[in-house]
Amino acid sequence: AVRATDSGTEFFADMDAWMSGISEGKLISKETFLEMTENYSPDAGTGYGYGLIKMFDGGTGHPGAIGTYNSIDYINVEHGLRLFVSSNKSSAQTYIDSLPGALLKNIIQ
Repeated sequence: AVRATDSGTEFFADMDAWMSGISEGKLISKETFLEMTENYSPDAGTGYGYGLIKMFDGGTGHPGAIGTYNSIDYINVEHGLRLFVSSNKSSAQTYIDSLPGALLKNIIQ
């Protein structure tokens, strides 16, 4: 459940719990997570599985936008990374789209 606060920290903690839960076998099995990240649309060139998209350096995630709200989550099991970014400014989408590649490249290397 999303809870509104001045800082939104509970929301980010919830997202971290969700991302670690699905990727570490706490909420779903590791086999089910692998099924979620399998590319079921190879001809489309999107790397889209069951709700997750292949992303930078073997990670998976999902960007999204509703109105001016933009977000992206990124999970890289191999490197033990989880990243969640959100913004309520529509101009942030380009920045958010560039984050995984730019930020994670520096973190991983």
